[in-house]
Amino acid sequence: MKHYVFLTMITGSGGVQCYNASKAKYLESIGWRVVIISDNNPYSGEKCLLQSLDRFLPNGDSFLGIHPFKLPVFFVNRAVNRMVKVVGPTNKSDEIIVESWDDKSAFWGELLASRLHARHIFWTANEYYRGSDRHYEDKIDFFLFKMDRGEIFASLQSANHLFEGYRTYKEGDFIESPITEDPIQDYYNREVESLKKADYNICYIGRTRKPYFSNIVKGVKEFALNHHNRIQFIIVGEVVEEMKPIISHNIPNLSIVELGDQYPLPRSLYKKIDVIIAGSGSARHSADEGALVITADPISCISHGLLGYDTIESVYKESDVYDSGLDLSFSDALERALILQSWRHQENNWVKSLGVEACTDIQFEIINNATKDLIYYDKKKLLEGKIDWRLIKQVWSNNIKLYVKGLLRSNLNSH
Repeated sequence: MKHYVFLTMITGSGGVQCYNASKAKYLESIGWRVVIISDNNPYSGEKCLLQSLDRFLPNGDSFLGIHPFKLPVFFVNRAVNRMVKVVGPTNKSDEIIVESWDDKSAFWGELLASRLHARHIFWTANEYYRGSDRHYEDKIDFFLFKMDRGEIFASLQSANHLFEGYRTYKEGDFIESPITEDPIQDYYNREVESLKKADYNICYIGRTRKPYFSNIVKGVKEFALNHHNRIQFIIVGEVVEEMKPIISHNIPNLSIVELGDQYPLPRSLYKKIDVIIAGSGSARHSADEGALVITADPISCISHGLLGYDTIESVYKESDVYDSGLDLSFSDALERALILQSWRHQENNWVKSLGVEACTDIQFEIINNATKDLIYYDKKKLLEGKIDWRLIKQVWSNNIKLYVKGLLRSNLNSH
């Protein structure tokens, strides 16, 4: 039997959730048994935006949201034992793959794989690898170990950002892993259909907690102040409370529409929009739909121009044959796209993303080319670190509260 185990997140909105849902569906269609274990609390009553992931909610464990080296060994063993139980019975002849996506799940993934005698693959899904509560550099030897074994799904750009200061890779050094989230579908969406056409409809797609969101809003406001046209700024993604003051304004020719989270994205949205501002998967898939896409860089929080015209990179600025070397404010990027229409005099070099089947096939090629012997990183080194009792207490207290609420909710529903 073949088991594919994702250690990931399934609640909230984002490309990771879309990737999980689309890949799980495809894997099951070709005979794999899929198990998804996430860091959600199973007692919270929270649902997934993508309903196909709801069946995995009971597998959640809040402690998977903590780096294992911040926990006592007892807690680590308890969590791993529970994951083994969730995966269920396996045989020595079974093929088992564990896939993780960030530094927390990567460490848990290695611990689980060593117990299951499974292949553990780490997917470089993050946009940045340094900063608060990110421990890639602290454990860089672990990630180098995985890279040397061929057990990382990465693009050239993500690998070079992960290993910045330690290694530099060039094209051809390893098999790059394309991904697709398959987030756009044909269906009727009342909110999208009711969108009115302004002189310019500008749309942001993504989480409003992204580091560049405030700069994007500032750029849209500046663009509106510089022109007398009617401008509508459409935000696809839940506007978190701390961003409310940022989007408020008294600009007469600017209106803002909050569509909230839309999963999947209705394809009809693109018929209503003049230009998209987005990064990463939201940018890639919008370009696939033929939209004009202003890129957003999560490190510099500026734009490098139009995807396919000024650059072919949807996340970072890289030196490639198409990169124009642009570093633009979002106001200037809007000026180029909508007023100057610079793209009309440029060749579009965007290559449409591969589908789920093709991406997964390449990932299996990477797995098949990995070091054959199943060897795991030293557990003692992996768990070296300072125990965070404050964080443990916080998670434990929250678990108890949610468990009690869950019991009360069940009792009320039963009467």
